[in-house]
Amino acid sequence: MSTIRTGGPGRQDIRKSVSISWLDIPPYIYDEGGQETEHKTKKSSKRAEGVANKSDEEKRELKSENVNVKGIFYEIVNKGLQICRVIPPKAINYTTKAKDLQHLDQTIARKNANIAMPVYGSEDDKYGGYEYVEILKSPGVVFIVNKHQTLEHSRNRVLHAMQDTWPVIVITLLLTGFAGFLVWGLDTSGNPDHFPRSFARGVMEGIWWSFVSMTTVGYGDRIPKSLFARLFGIIWILTGLVLCSYFTATFTSALTSSSIKQRQSLLGVKVAVIADSHAYDEALKHAANVKDYPDFYKMYDALVEKREVDGILADIYTASHYMDNISDPRLAVSMFFSSQRSIGFVTGGSYELNVKCLRNLFKYRQRDIKKIILKHIQAFHTETRNRRLTDDEDTDDMMTLLDGDSRWFKNTFHALLITFVLMLTIGFAYDSCIARLRTQRLTAPNEYIVDSIKMAATLATCKPNR
Repeated sequence: MSTIRTGGPGRQDIRKSVSISWLDIPPYIYDEGGQETEHKTKKSSKRAEGVANKSDEEKRELKSENVNVKGIFYEIVNKGLQICRVIPPKAINYTTKAKDLQHLDQTIARKNANIAMPVYGSEDDKYGGYEYVEILKSPGVVFIVNKHQTLEHSRNRVLHAMQDTWPVIVITLLLTGFAGFLVWGLDTSGNPDHFPRSFARGVMEGIWWSFVSMTTVGYGDRIPKSLFARLFGIIWILTGLVLCSYFTATFTSALTSSSIKQRQSLLGVKVAVIADSHAYDEALKHAANVKDYPDFYKMYDALVEKREVDGILADIYTASHYMDNISDPRLAVSMFFSSQRSIGFVTGGSYELNVKCLRNLFKYRQRDIKKIILKHIQAFHTETRNRRLTDDEDTDDMMTLLDGDSRWFKNTFHALLITFVLMLTIGFAYDSCIARLRTQRLTAPNEYIVDSIKMAATLATCKPNR
């Protein structure tokens, strides 16, 4: 940074230029031109970077003088430096685009830049011994999931819950068979019409009676008549009420428990985070199974394409930018974790910049800062409202089984519809064939009678040969 002394006591120095090293973290600060092509060229650029040696990389230091820098910090810092240091916009040079947080810290330590941003600071206004200026506080992080993957897990939970009720079903069926055997033994001698003496037929009739009695249907086609059989019938009906209620309650409880089961914490969950980010610290704090990635696009591929993780944990402002930029309907916001974290920039020393002015400016001009923030994340509110993983989608898993947009529902609906139409067609064709056969049977005897009368008349006119 070069300066020009204006002279006079109390007068401030006018800087010719201010060099800023920055880390690409949308929407705080980013290269607008490079955002669209970054994901496509990432693989090819990796090979090119592997060929280059370290000395060339250090000399180059990712110089980005011609990049189109945009973002929340870009606007706020530019205005702040102009107000506090009377620096024209052209004197602010975003010279070094850091590869990662470590590289960003090195630019300040080696005095390759006057300002490095964005960084996460602390309450003591210090960052590694250097002056730290807070610009804003991040409201928290959001957990982004693959909507289709989440719905698949929900369906599987419901199916597993239904499968877990098999002991109740088995016990109910065994008791039903046992009751059928007893009622046959008690009533077969005096009531062979309803409960035949044959073991196979009698027990089957007894099981049928026990089943319809247990469900309180009671068709009345099979009735115990002996005293002991009727007493047992009363006991079995009362027992059946308990069994049916218990079976229904168990089945409903299994479905309900799976339906209301939400992911309330990240304990043990496979979470993708950007390395050295605020979300990384939050994921560790919630005991998540953390997997770090260099950028959001790699996390997106791991979640949607490769399905290596269960979700993405990202700063809410960063998530707003990428969800709007990617615009994939499969992405949905599942949870929000409120955790304020100071974000700002670090400078090489208070003697170079009017740090006090900048701190007071950013502290008391929060209304203007919030306007800039809203301008950059306004699309996020619409996207979140349209693609949020709602309570109905996340918790009502039985409804997901009947979700009109799901492949399962469409396949089942088409199969049932085709089967129903075929059954109707076969039924109408069967009725038509039966009607034709009946018509033929009714007309055939009449024709036979007419032919018989004609033959009798012919025979009457004939004289036998003698």
